[in-house]
Amino acid sequence: VRSFDIAAINYKTVFSSVISLNALFFPLAFKIAAPVMLVQALAYIAMGFLSKAMPQTNIFFVSFPLIITLSLLFIVLAMPVSITVISKAFLNVKDTIMIITR
Repeated sequence: VRSFDIAAINYKTVFSSVISLNALFFPLAFKIAAPVMLVQALAYIAMGFLSKAMPQTNIFFVSFPLIITLSLLFIVLAMPVSITVISKAFLNVKDTIMIITR
């Protein structure tokens, strides 16, 4: 019990730092994932139209390779933009990580 009095941990600072770090990372993750999510949503909408236009074909077998190929292609195409977004976001992270590790 005495050790907690001697080496008190300031939890309020740690929790506020973690929350501010999460407030930075959630929009960052969304910015990185947005192009792929948008392409997948558009591909699924197109597959829905195709399945209504040609009900005799099984779109299920066509959609899996198409979605994987389109997703990988747009990950590669969005990589320069993602690197720029990540590098700008991590300029301010150093101070928050230093507060957490203290």
